[in-house]
Amino acid sequence: MTDLPPGWIRVRLNEIAEVRLGRQRSPKNHSGSQMRPYLRAANVGWEGLKLDDVKLMNFTEEEAQVYRLRPGDIIMSEASGSPGEVGKPALWNGEIADCCFQNTLIRVRSHGPDPKFLLLLLRYEALRGAFVEHSRGVGIHHLGAARLSSWPINLPPLAEQRRIVATLEDHLSRLRVANQYLNRVSVLNATLRESLRCTGVTGSLGMLEPGSRLPVGWKWGRIGDVLDKIEAGKSFRCLPYPAAPGEWGIIKVSAMTWGEFRPEENKTVPADVPVNSHYEIQPGDILVSRANTEEYVGAPVLVRKCRGR
Repeated sequence: MTDLPPGWIRVRLNEIAEVRLGRQRSPKNHSGSQMRPYLRAANVGWEGLKLDDVKLMNFTEEEAQVYRLRPGDIIMSEASGSPGEVGKPALWNGEIADCCFQNTLIRVRSHGPDPKFLLLLLRYEALRGAFVEHSRGVGIHHLGAARLSSWPINLPPLAEQRRIVATLEDHLSRLRVANQYLNRVSVLNATLRESLRCTGVTGSLGMLEPGSRLPVGWKWGRIGDVLDKIEAGKSFRCLPYPAAPGEWGIIKVSAMTWGEFRPEENKTVPADVPVNSHYEIQPGDILVSRANTEEYVGAPVLVRKCRGR
């Protein structure tokens, strides 16, 4: 009996991949006639490889045959003083020719499964702390090639592996873009605060009181003085979306929960209910959440597009 989906199998990692510890660094190999680049734990990050500082070490041709990296190899942090770093993996794509690896890393070389699938699976295990739970050592946590070799893997068919990889990579790419935007906002916010500090303005913009010193060219005023109108929406008896032809869609509060206007978050006003077009949302409108959770009450969004009736 198994609780796995049809076609999946449960195997040990060493049944589907070669698992090997890198070569130990020793003083006799600090120089020699066959110096080659090699990777160490410092070259592996959560976002991929960090290749700005790659060291050299002497590897004979026989040693290089054993420790040379190939495209598709997964390299994992074998040990760390930080529990959250144990087993951190990255994929090698042949970025540096004739590159080997040190014993602070473990290499996983697939015998058939999609390396990208194994990478995502091993990254998940590392992120949830599974590897450190099975590590050994005091102060420095060692995963060990032997323990990793016997690691249980739930393996789907190859086509399913590739489908999972494609789906997760799509979601992860969106998260990376979102994280980049957040980082940009943090930088812009810090720049604005510094600009205000340099002009003598203290505190956040929302906490400034009339009479505070403002930057040159700024002036105090009421928000109503610069807006065409401020008005509340209207409550309607609604049906689930989507709307039938001729029916109005009514924006739900979830349309602006995350700071981005999402016009697909609608309910529908029945066709027999009269709706004044005065309440129609137009591109360029600013919507403010008048009632929401503590985190989002008062949150504004700019309407850039809308679905219309």
